[in-house]
Amino acid sequence: MERRLAAVLAADVVGYSRLMEKDEISTLAALKAHLKELIEPKIAEHKGRIVRLIGDGAIVEFASVVGALQCAAAIQHGMARRNQAVPEDRRVTFRIGINIGDVIAEGEEIHGDGVNVAVRLEGLSDAGGICVARNVFNQTKNKLPLVFEELGTHRIKNISEPVEIYRVHLDPGEAPRISKARRRRLRREAVFAAVAVALLAAGLLAWHVLAPPSTSPDRPGVDRAEVLAMVRGPSVAVLPFVNMTDDPKHEVFSDGITEEIITALSRFRDLHILARSTVFQYKGEAVDIQELARSLEIDYFLEGSVRRAGDTVRVTAQLIDGKSGMHLWAASFDRRLTLSNLIVVQDEIAAKVSSSVAASRGGAIPDVLRSKSVTKSPQELTSYECVLEAFEIWRRVSPELILRTRECLEGAVERDPYYADAWAMLSHVYVNQRWYAWGLSGAEAKQTSK
Repeated sequence: MERRLAAVLAADVVGYSRLMEKDEISTLAALKAHLKELIEPKIAEHKGRIVRLIGDGAIVEFASVVGALQCAAAIQHGMARRNQAVPEDRRVTFRIGINIGDVIAEGEEIHGDGVNVAVRLEGLSDAGGICVARNVFNQTKNKLPLVFEELGTHRIKNISEPVEIYRVHLDPGEAPRISKARRRRLRREAVFAAVAVALLAAGLLAWHVLAPPSTSPDRPGVDRAEVLAMVRGPSVAVLPFVNMTDDPKHEVFSDGITEEIITALSRFRDLHILARSTVFQYKGEAVDIQELARSLEIDYFLEGSVRRAGDTVRVTAQLIDGKSGMHLWAASFDRRLTLSNLIVVQDEIAAKVSSSVAASRGGAIPDVLRSKSVTKSPQELTSYECVLEAFEIWRRVSPELILRTRECLEGAVERDPYYADAWAMLSHVYVNQRWYAWGLSGAEAKQTSK
């Protein structure tokens, strides 16, 4: 046995069992013709070596990764031409995966992770398509007239490290497009960012003009690190979503959903989201939510599952109170899933879940905290709860709400002078109070009327 670095190409016929069931003789004859007339000559042309043919699949070794990708592209182009005159239900179509890795050579055979990853990449490819690992992308991106589309990081069965995957578009003009859902989300994020900047500017103005001197964050004796640590909303842990199907390939999708939801929730600055590396330690384990909440000091848990039937996937999610173990919110999402829209579906569901759980208006966690804050005095509310309560001003304005919210927010900026959201909402309160002249002295009201 010897070790060497190799570019490994794995190929497989899409729907081979279906084709064989329909017509064994014609399928075998077509496959042999494709091998003899196209695939074997292309492999030889690009200095490849067929390691083994297994029924409907093949493992091929190349000394050059550029040669491996050129060969794969030539095979897929050739198969597209050969299939043009063939009825769609009789076409022989290949999926191809390519990886660079260290292999163990034993006679004519090669083994190891370099081969295993290529086989897994082939399984993730589209019919007639090519998927490659990041190391292949790095070595070929400037050498071939191909377009690469990043599919993100995926966990692959029996491989400890996640693999970054790229889809190869064979047509140089076939640039990957941003989905409509992602474009809408980017526009929303831009609008929210503009609103946040405006609120922050208003908060800074209120800070300098209206706030009493004692609330200035520049006063001596305040340690900035300590102040930042005080600005703390609820903590949330997203437990790994459970793959309820029998096919372990769907672990890629369920793990991806978990990672996307963690990322989406992390955009809510006031929430503390437990890191992915921590929550994935509990994958596959039956955990006691209340015990885990005590040990990790977590307020809320989000858990869920993934089921698939045909090309339909159902994702369910539940929000659980870590202290009581009670369910606070649940939802399910049904989507049509293909490899080409996998990332879009993950993004869309993650956005809906995070918004339903954490959005300041209508989110399950803020709604729970708001309902609890009704029974508390302004002095008992945390800074985060004060900001949540202030959002009610956007829906209804009243003298009682203005006065209570002002008292609450002034306490918040006194405790947490670097809490920008509290300053922004306090500026909004000041504007409304001045506008409606609620809770102002006669002199202040007269000055406002001018």
